[in-house]
Amino acid sequence: MDFAESIRLDENMRRSEKARIGGRRTASAAIWKTAPASPDLGSATTTEAPAAAAAAAAAAAGASVVVAEPKSGEAGAVFQIAAEAVRRPPMRAFSLRRMFSSSRMLSAKSMSALPPCLVLRTSGTTGQPKLVYKTQQQLSRGGAIIAKTLMLEPSDCCLNFMPLHHIGGIVANIYAPLASGSGAVYIAKFSAALVLNLDNLVPKVTWIYCVPSHLQAILSARTPDSKPPSCVRLYRSGAAALPVAVAEELKAWSGATVLPTYSMSECMPIASPDRSYDLGRPYSVGPAVGPDLMISEKGEVLIRGPMVSTDNPEEWFATGDLGSIDADGWLTLTGRAKEIINRGGEVVSPLEVEDACLRHPRIAACVCFAVPHDALGEAIGLLVVPRGAAPTLAELRSFLEPYLAAARRPQYICTAPALPVGPTGKPLRAGLRPRRGRGYA
Repeated sequence: MDFAESIRLDENMRRSEKARIGGRRTASAAIWKTAPASPDLGSATTTEAPAAAAAAAAAAAGASVVVAEPKSGEAGAVFQIAAEAVRRPPMRAFSLRRMFSSSRMLSAKSMSALPPCLVLRTSGTTGQPKLVYKTQQQLSRGGAIIAKTLMLEPSDCCLNFMPLHHIGGIVANIYAPLASGSGAVYIAKFSAALVLNLDNLVPKVTWIYCVPSHLQAILSARTPDSKPPSCVRLYRSGAAALPVAVAEELKAWSGATVLPTYSMSECMPIASPDRSYDLGRPYSVGPAVGPDLMISEKGEVLIRGPMVSTDNPEEWFATGDLGSIDADGWLTLTGRAKEIINRGGEVVSPLEVEDACLRHPRIAACVCFAVPHDALGEAIGLLVVPRGAAPTLAELRSFLEPYLAAARRPQYICTAPALPVGPTGKPLRAGLRPRRGRGYA
């Protein structure tokens, strides 16, 4: 489905009570009006960011319009200052109420030639942040693909606590419900306690899209009396690699489907199993569902096609991720190319180390990273969020004997109450490199 065909979504939306009022225009308003961007990103779409930061972000994105509602108080002042600072005449003002009450509809032909409608700033967790331009075709098709792989129906309802200034929350938790005529509940902040008590809430949430750190927090928040929310039939994980140990524990406890997936700001989604997946292919993120997919001679994942936000969708786009494709077309990821640890010539995937370490009963979460080493070049470091008393380095290395060769086990370990993560919940590895010598066993 391309965006020209998305007019057909109206039929689906009319089947859903939750999507009946406002339809597509309500979803657009949600992105503009109620979706907060991270103040650290300085986005012009947040009511919390300082005016100077909002103006800088608007200028960087080439914005010529600032949208705000009348009588919006302090937020309105921020938008006004940002608009004056951008100074890209003719500066235009819009009334959201008047704009979204219009009955004018674009034809399918005109929609097929629409320019980019959304500018996203990447989180920069593995490099410098950059701007990514998305079209309505890409957003709508991405939502339709996710709705299809999850087999969403009008009776379904997702719970969103993902930031709506990043691609995952927008496509999976706004566009996918619209594509299926289903519902969505939006909360401002993640709460493991809320997830554990979803059976007591209305409407009934049937699926959740989040990052692995959220799933780890849910598992860690359980008490001996905790029962899994019976209304949730599916957990869709994205934005970062889902450790096999976490996926298996969540599935065993909840009985729900657990789906590891793969996407990035430039293309959402890239690969995903469908709802029937039972974790039978460890480390795999499923077959390609959006773009064309191949592996370069260096082992890097390449994508191309109209779903990919690049200057030339006919060219292969290098994702920066390493992986392989099996005979059935399923993609397995081994990690980011720049995060792979080279220990004396032996290439070590942080994901492999983390997955093995998470099997230790006293490790709630962890992140593996490279530590500079005089003889080896790089050694293996591990930051641990303990469950109770943290294991010592010797205890951990002994525990890992059945899972990892000696050269792949951590040589340094430190603890923290929580993992350092970016705005989307991705663990931050790069910033841990200078911490060698502080708290290591």
